[in-house]
Amino acid sequence: MIIMRNGNFKLKQFAMLGTIILLSFFGTRIISPSSDVKSVSDPRSSGFWEEDYIVVDNAGASNWATTESTYDWCSGSGTELDPYVIQNVTVNRQTLGPAIQILNSHGVYFKILNCTASTSTDNGGYGGISITGSDNGIIIENNLSGGNGTGIVLSNSNNITIRDNFLSNNKYHGILFNGIGGSCDENIISGNTIFNNSGTGIYLNANNSLNTIEDNLIDGAGNQLNGISISNFGDFNIISGNIIQDCTSYGIRIGNTGSADYLNSNRIEGNTLIGGSRGIVMEADGSDNVFLNNELVGQSLYGLYLKGDNSEPGLKSSRVENNDILHGRVGMVMDRYTENTLIKGNLIFNSSSTGLNLYTYSENNTVINNTINLNKQGIWLQYSDRTHPIINNTINYNTEYGINGYLCENQTILDNIIQFNNISGIYLFLASENIISGNIITNTTQTGVQIFQSHDNFLLGNIISMNQQYGVLVNESYSNIIVGNRISDNGLVGLRVDSSNYTDIHDNLLGGNLVCINVTNSEGTIEYDNICILIDPDDPIDDGPLSFTSVLEALTETEGLVIGGSGLGIGVIISAILFGRKKKKNKKK
Repeated sequence: MIIMRNGNFKLKQFAMLGTIILLSFFGTRIISPSSDVKSVSDPRSSGFWEEDYIVVDNAGASNWATTESTYDWCSGSGTELDPYVIQNVTVNRQTLGPAIQILNSHGVYFKILNCTASTSTDNGGYGGISITGSDNGIIIENNLSGGNGTGIVLSNSNNITIRDNFLSNNKYHGILFNGIGGSCDENIISGNTIFNNSGTGIYLNANNSLNTIEDNLIDGAGNQLNGISISNFGDFNIISGNIIQDCTSYGIRIGNTGSADYLNSNRIEGNTLIGGSRGIVMEADGSDNVFLNNELVGQSLYGLYLKGDNSEPGLKSSRVENNDILHGRVGMVMDRYTENTLIKGNLIFNSSSTGLNLYTYSENNTVINNTINLNKQGIWLQYSDRTHPIINNTINYNTEYGINGYLCENQTILDNIIQFNNISGIYLFLASENIISGNIITNTTQTGVQIFQSHDNFLLGNIISMNQQYGVLVNESYSNIIVGNRISDNGLVGLRVDSSNYTDIHDNLLGGNLVCINVTNSEGTIEYDNICILIDPDDPIDDGPLSFTSVLEALTETEGLVIGGSGLGIGVIISAILFGRKKKKNKKK
């Protein structure tokens, strides 16, 4: 089942990705490319010339001018309008080294077109085509497959365009940027078909910035480790519009935990990732990275996962917006040392475990306007002792909890719609000093809000109704405040407090429950200025949910009291309380 939001999900591309065709010439399978991604689904064999290997060293005797004057397969003059061109050559190098190698080619323009090349050398640093210390090159419509090395290798090279090539069944990678000896910047990798290479489809390793990786088709075939990887420093890279499926480890990987990476201002946008164990993962320190409009379907571990390496500087100010994360195990994780992340407008649907996990040592990540439905639990605040504003989300139909706060402190949960969840809409366990305000929590099969073994939490101005057992259940807790809530039409008790000392319950409006408030074994608990509206179950006039409209209007006029969510993150305005209404002695309801 695929859920589409605003027509963004590329259902046509997904269907075509699921179709495997046979290439009789290569004896391998490849996914059929979508119409808007240009790819080499049936690469041409060059068939005109054959060479054992090709080396062009523009700083040596085998420079471009000499090569052009010596070999028929090379033409051109090296200008932008008339580049040197190597084309229609088959190279299967059996000796040590790359098949086609370009060295020290600065200041001239060159193109490698429609060549078939591979190396027998068992080394990921050697390619069917290897470009070192060069710029202004175009590598287009080549077949770089079946080698013991990598399809294409760039080292210390800039402004190279790699477009519409076919790279399959290489022992290491499809494309490798090796920036250890010097960066590879401002390169374009576009429209390539990359299939079943053992390592990584496209690997930017060390000091590679300002590169664009777009509209590539990458099928790991259940064998390739990663789709796209950027590690060991890299800024301002764009990964956009790629289709990646069935990689065994990572679809898109940025950084590598424990490697002291710093990666800033990278943009991961509009990619479709299907299957595999992890979708998009960033494990690095850095800031201002963007994850936007990606579609992640069916990952067996994580859809989108962010984690900083160190407490300082950590991974800061990321934007995670408008992604669709569907049918996986865990939808999204903000792990250690993620800070000030904006998590906005995402659809997280049908995760077999957790929709969104905010983990320990993550801080001040704002969760706003997301739809988190049909997961096992919607949001898990796991060991979270630093603030995460959770505002205006829709969290429905999760099979356990809408929001599960476990060992969490100082969280702010405002103005969310939390409906039709199973065990509890909101569940706090070993939690303290959290604010739950302005939420609509209804139709839970057990309890709207449960506070268990927790203290100093504030339940303010929520609408909690039509839950099958309890509206609010507080047990084995102390010093919690429940004020200004509308708690109605719950199956058993509107508000039950058991073995929970010093609970402060006032100015709540309750009705339509079998029992309004039930307090047992709770020393120091006080109740005052609560309003209980009883409904006679034998009176047919009282059938259906209770309407509070006239009661609220009267209270607003006479008491200065407004109960229920404001929709502005305020939750509740109780002017009488603000002006110091005196507490009254406990009255049993």
